[in-house]
Amino acid sequence: MKKLFVILFVLFVGAVITLKVTSRKDQSVLRTTPEALPRTTTQPHRPGIARARPGTSQAANAEEKHLREKLKEDGSYARIFAKEAEWREKFKGLKKGMTLQEAVAMMGEPPTFLLAVTNTATGTPEIVPVSTNALQTVKSFAYLFYSPDDLPPKDVQTGELRPNRLPLDFFELQFDIQGRLYSMIDNCDDPRERLRRELSEDARGREMLAKEAEWKEKSKALREGLTMQEVVAVMGRPTVAPTEIGSQTMLDYLPRGETSLFKMSGGSAVENLTLTFDSTGKLEKIKWW
Repeated sequence: MKKLFVILFVLFVGAVITLKVTSRKDQSVLRTTPEALPRTTTQPHRPGIARARPGTSQAANAEEKHLREKLKEDGSYARIFAKEAEWREKFKGLKKGMTLQEAVAMMGEPPTFLLAVTNTATGTPEIVPVSTNALQTVKSFAYLFYSPDDLPPKDVQTGELRPNRLPLDFFELQFDIQGRLYSMIDNCDDPRERLRRELSEDARGREMLAKEAEWKEKSKALREGLTMQEVVAVMGRPTVAPTEIGSQTMLDYLPRGETSLFKMSGGSAVENLTLTFDSTGKLEKIKWW
């Protein structure tokens, strides 16, 4: 009985110590939380510059580029690189909303590889490889791949790129339930450039791109030390009311509208401009993000 009492006492002391340590940690966290800034009217998220890709990814890209150069020097791959260049040019003519047949006509030939929806024995729809000779029967969800080496670029089961594929470009066309093209992916395309190209296809997107270009041109006349009034005279009215954070005031020019101030900019097709003024009202920082 005495041993049991000792064990229970030790456990109780340990629990109390743990609670005290946890409490001190919580208090420490609370103490390090910054107080609300007195002049802040709103504190939208202002993303920083996007981080570069990890070193391993950069090394892989460099290795792939080197291998491409070696393959180009080998004359036996000339036809493959010619086909890659031909499809890249035709790919630019694709438009969202095209039917599968219209997209194939634009590319000039059937795809290398085709995935489409079919019903299994249990009646469950499933994406499976389909013969490219059966294009006319495809009416709904479908994925078309144009790969210059005539091999599927991705593993059918995992959707991942084949680890042993050659460093070649390939093109993926995705069709929705109505059989209309809704996404075109150039594997070597810059994602941001692709987004900008898609924006240019409708009136609202063209308006955003035009506003970005206008503000970029006007911002060339800005320099540190200008007053807010002088800046507005050059740039025009900002998208949202000036934001005060501490002793600083910020003007935001947002091609996508005021809601983009609260969103991450990584992957955005257009850039936003934030102008920061010091406590004396003089321009001290010009930042595109």
